[in-house]
Amino acid sequence: MTPDEFLHSISEAERGERAKRGLPVHHVLDMAEFPFVFATSTFKRFAAAAMQWANQEPDDPGPHSINTWARVLMGDYVGADKAIKRFQALRPTEPLTRMRFAETVPGEPVALPPVAGAWPVGPAFFIGCDPLYLRQYGLPLLRSIAAHAPGAPVHVHVMGQDCPSLNGLHLQLTVTTEDPSPILRRGVDAKMYYHAARLVRFTEALRHGSGPLVMADADALVTADPRPVFSIPGDVTLRVRAGRIEPWHHFSACLIRGTSAALPYFESVADIIRRFFNNPFWGLDQYALFAAYIRAKPNLTLFGPDLAGVLDDAPGVFWFTAGAAKKDLASSETPFAKLYRRYSTP
Repeated sequence: MTPDEFLHSISEAERGERAKRGLPVHHVLDMAEFPFVFATSTFKRFAAAAMQWANQEPDDPGPHSINTWARVLMGDYVGADKAIKRFQALRPTEPLTRMRFAETVPGEPVALPPVAGAWPVGPAFFIGCDPLYLRQYGLPLLRSIAAHAPGAPVHVHVMGQDCPSLNGLHLQLTVTTEDPSPILRRGVDAKMYYHAARLVRFTEALRHGSGPLVMADADALVTADPRPVFSIPGDVTLRVRAGRIEPWHHFSACLIRGTSAALPYFESVADIIRRFFNNPFWGLDQYALFAAYIRAKPNLTLFGPDLAGVLDDAPGVFWFTAGAAKKDLASSETPFAKLYRRYSTP
């Protein structure tokens, strides 16, 4: 069995046992379940094999990456930093090797472009994306919020200068914009920038208002009144994934709730992200949520499948799709695709 196959088998074993016991496969409901509960014996073998392999093959970067993930899962964050530094010495241009868990991410934070517009002053839903994504996905999301919660407060942050019209949405809207072209001209991939910069802007919005704020992926939909999410106990609410190996897959960025009391945590998230903006990687937003949690340990509550539905045929109040499924929304017959088409036109 290859290392990748072994990693996959660990995750599959954990998710299989969760399904047998009636637990949600894609959601941790209590941090006592994180990261593994049922595949513990398999995971221990993985951790031991990873460290042995790394010692036997000191010039092969693969064992050092596996050793890093194993130590993170064991909670040995100092050891994880030592392992990833060895990985970095062998792959100095690989952005993943700049991840840190006990230490501060190396490098200076990159300044983001200035923002124009008005931040929300009280509770609000928050989406951040580029104008094209806003047209294709964000507008259906906004229409779905308006259908279930007319007049709800929503903040839209647009990363670009060609913002589509947001008139007639029957929402209490605030809007900010930025021109990301200076940072993109440095060679930063636009998709990499948009997915992570939204968390920096979410932090800025939280800094300027009283909150709470609830950020959802712009390609989500709403299936019921989402305003009760504002009143969830705790300072931070996230979707945490069960049985994931890599540290950019532990915490999901699809739905995030934060209060003003959680600002130190989100400031740490934003700082981590900004330190990567000369060479970002896909999943930076989710790694930052996890790495900042290790240090700040905010008062965390968790979204379950009732609020964050991640299956195309099983909606939550917020319903998400991902990957290749997004490309087929115009023709697919999944329940999510049908609902998307319903909100695709005014």
